[in-house]
Parts: sequence; C-alpha cells; structure tokens
Amino acid sequence: MWRNYPIKQYVQKKWVLVIGLCLLLMVSGYIIFQKSPNSNGVSHQPNQKILYWIDPMEPQIPYEGPGKSRMNMDLVPVYAEDPNHSGSASSTITISPAIIHNLGVRTAMVEEGTLQPKIRAYGIIKANENKIVHIHSYAEGWIRKLHTKESQELIEKNQPLFEIYSPELRVAQYEYLLQSTGKKGGVGEASLDKLRALGISEPQIEQLRTTKKENPLVTVYAPQQGYIDSLNVREGMWINPEITLMSLTDLSEVWVVAEFFSIQLDLIKIGQEVKVFFPHSPNQVWQGQIDYIYPEIDPISLTAKARIRLPNNHLLLKPNQYVAVEIKAFPKVTLKIPREAVIWGEGKQHVILALGEGKFQPKTVVTGMEDESHIEIISGLNKEEQVVTSAQFLIDSEINLKSALLRLDSQGS
Repeated sequence: MWRNYPIKQYVQKKWVLVIGLCLLLMVSGYIIFQKSPNSNGVSHQPNQKILYWIDPMEPQIPYEGPGKSRMNMDLVPVYAEDPNHSGSASSTITISPAIIHNLGVRTAMVEEGTLQPKIRAYGIIKANENKIVHIHSYAEGWIRKLHTKESQELIEKNQPLFEIYSPELRVAQYEYLLQSTGKKGGVGEASLDKLRALGISEPQIEQLRTTKKENPLVTVYAPQQGYIDSLNVREGMWINPEITLMSLTDLSEVWVVAEFFSIQLDLIKIGQEVKVFFPHSPNQVWQGQIDYIYPEIDPISLTAKARIRLPNNHLLLKPNQYVAVEIKAFPKVTLKIPREAVIWGEGKQHVILALGEGKFQPKTVVTGMEDESHIEIISGLNKEEQVVTSAQFLIDSEINLKSALLRLDSQGS
C-alpha cells in the first residue's frame, strides 16, 4: 500500500495540516486575549498607572514588569488608585476579584454586642485565716495527759485535747463550792465568773455544781474542728498563759490567692463568680467568689492578687496546692470585631477595611477588652463597616509596598 502512495504528495499534505493548525491557534489566542481578562482574572485598565506586577499565589513579592513569576505563573498588574476616588492613594489598594478569591479573603461586620471576657490565672490554696484558733491555758500548771500527740491530726469539735493540773484552778473550784450562795451579786456569783475567766466550760461548771466535788485535773476541749498545727507541748510540761500550746485550722472553707496581670485589674471585681480546678484535672471544678482584692502590686512579679473564698466540704483542697482559676468578667455592650482582624504593631493596632469593589484601606483602631473570639473597639471604626479577617497581612504588605513606591515616584519627579 505504502509503495503505491506518492511520498511527495504525503509530505505536502502533512505540512499543510500543521501550518493550518498553527494559524488556527494563533487566531483563537488573539481573540481570547483581546476579549477576555488575563489568566488571573485582571482586565487591562488603560487609564490607571501600573505600580508593579505580582503573582496571585505570592502577592507579597513585586515584579517590575509582566511575564512569569518564579513559580511560572502569569504576572498580573497592580494599579494606582483612581485619583477621582476619595481618600489617600497611598493607603488604598485595589485588588481584582480573582486575586481576592485566590487569597481567600474573608470579611466581617463591625457589630454591637456583648463581651464577657474570661480571665485565666493561677493561684495557691491557703488556709482561711478566720478559721484558725490558737489554744492557750488561762492558768499556770502542768500537762498531765495529752490526748493528741501528733501534728496535722484532724480534731473534731469538743474533742478533749489535754488535761492540766493547776493549783490556781483547784483553788477557784474550792472557792465556788464553799462560797456559792446562789444569789446574784453574791460571793458565789463572783467565784462563778472567775471559773469562766479561767476557761472552765459550762458543762464542767454544771458537773462541779452537781457533784459538789472539785476535780484536780481540768480537761481542755477543742473549740472547733480542724487540723493541729504547731503542737508545742508534751506531757509533763509546765505551761502558762503566754505559751501557744497548739493551733487548730479549719479547712472546711479555704482561700485561693490568685495572681493576675496588673492591666487586668479593671476586669476584676469583688463578688465575681470563679471556677477553680486542678491543671491536671480540669473536669473537677469548684465554684467560689472573689471576696477581697489586695491593695498592693507584687514588686517582683508585678502582679495583682485577689482572694477567693472556696468551700472545701470533702477536704480535697490542701494548703499550698497549685490550682488554675477562671473568672468571667461582668458583661459589657460595646462595638466588637473578630480578634483575628486586628493587626498588632509597635504601640498601636490597625485593621484592613473592605471598602467594596475590590478596594481595601488600613485603619488605626483603639482596642479594649476581649473574649475568646471578639475584641472591643473603643475608637476607629463605625458600626456595620466591613473588616478583613483573613489574608489581611498580605493586603497590609501590599499597601505598605504601594505607599513606598509612590513615595519613590514623588521623590524622583
């Protein structure tokens, strides 16, 4: 078959097909280029000055002219601001819809709503100082029997602590038995007051009145429930009223002394509800209230301290334990935007305003309190304005680069 087919005629037909196909591609490409925007969706704008060229995938890198980027992407122009548009040309940038889509730009509205920030801190469990009692003897004598001999032992209310032999207490009992007349204001009344002043309890006085017999050993009972701290006596010791024999600490209610940054003091108020939990066990939560804010700032850590009263019915909280604290500040109605919209600079904050039609402009703002998702706007924005919440850093770099190029142009002219 191939032997009978003229080779010259075959080659001529092949070249005709190739040349025709090339012409067709050139014509179609010219038509597409003239009638449609470039590959990145930015149409030519002959009335505006081209500042520089960018790759939509890397808009932070400027190029001096058209062509391909380092990623082999077609470059698109960035134009100067329309001089008829109100506002500063150096602070406003126009981006084509295609680039906005490629960058994933998202916006949010400035809205009025409620902010209730959470303040997180750490604290130390302390004993409630109002529930600590010191045990003293009101008379001199000797400890004949010590019922509790171990520190940190849990003592119940009215549990016997020790028995004391005191000549002074024996004399007071004799006086009451011999001189009691039962008449108000008599010698018996005075001796009764003396017994009470020496620490004899009412049940012991009633027993003395009933038995008509003095007791050489007087038992001292615990005035409250608590753990024994600073046990300073042993059996056989001579004691006097100046010696602190022991102290009882009631841990049914404890304090949490929490430390906060001094800038958070405005958010901390007496009466606020507080959640306290162990850092390693966040599911076990105690509820308490702030009942005192300390007046001084720690000179070393520069932190403020607040005291939280916390019930401790099961005695799971121990003094000197380390706990986490979470406080809900009182709610406030204010202007707010998403936290991610704020660009933090040196000494100030700003956002990127979305002006519509692809135009963006930076705006300096003053921020206030914040919660987990929003931040308060004290000044700089109005209600229902739109701010950029995604890709704002890239847009901000474009604005800064554009401003720098315009300053260079003005200096060169």
